[in-house]
Amino acid sequence: MVALPGHADYEVPEMNCTLSELYVQKPEWFECETKQLPVRVNILDPMEDLSIQIHPDDAFAKAYNGGRGKQEAWVILDAPKDGYIEFGHWANTKEEFMEWTRHKEWKNCYAILLHQ
Repeated sequence: MVALPGHADYEVPEMNCTLSELYVQKPEWFECETKQLPVRVNILDPMEDLSIQIHPDDAFAKAYNGGRGKQEAWVILDAPKDGYIEFGHWANTKEEFMEWTRHKEWKNCYAILLHQ
């Protein structure tokens, strides 16, 4: 569920409004003091590898598309025995990272592997 007015905004059919509108109309339901709902909930059921994700901070997102940056936390409900998450990279510079990705040298990019 996403509450990003003008970008992606979950429709709450039972309330006949979007999630961001509901957040403004019923702030006591959320017990949160920020101007916009600060939580984004995605439910994924990947059957294939997911893509590499790069998330901007608030300053970049605001300048780029008027949005907010994307912080991320995962709760994994179930995973196969050989499942894992990879994040981070070994590159010393932006240029080095870009060169590795251009040549699909993925083994150089991953700094941390989390196995179940």
